[in-house]
This record gives sequence, structure tokens and C-alpha cells, in this order.
Amino acid sequence: MVGASVQTGATAGTNRSSRRKRRGQAMIEYIVVFVALFATVISLAVLLYAVRQQSNRTLDLVASDYP
Repeated sequence: MVGASVQTGATAGTNRSSRRKRRGQAMIEYIVVFVALFATVISLAVLLYAVRQQSNRTLDLVASDYP
């Protein structure tokens, strides 16, 4: 059997703890990506709000009766 290994003794539990670390690392990566996407969505929402406010001001100036 090429590539097969048998773990005995002190090295038997290291595979299980490394899996837990990988699971924790994956969860942290998902959280980081979620926070980054959430920050991007919030930033775009603020930008949209600012652009809409500016366009409303422009429309008010264009539609004003003052010569």
C-alpha cells in the first residue's frame, strides 16, 4: 500500500486536532468574507443615499421659479 500510513502512539490524536483547527480556520474565513461583503454593501448604500440626495438638490434647483 503506497501512501497509506498508520498512526500509533502520540501521533494518533494530532490528526483530529488539526481537523478542528481547519474547521475553526474555515469558520473565521467565512466570517471575514461576510464582514467584508457587509461593509461593501453598507458603503454602496451610503453612496447611493448621497447620490440621491445630490440629484434631488439638483432637480430642486433646475425646477425652481427663481430666474
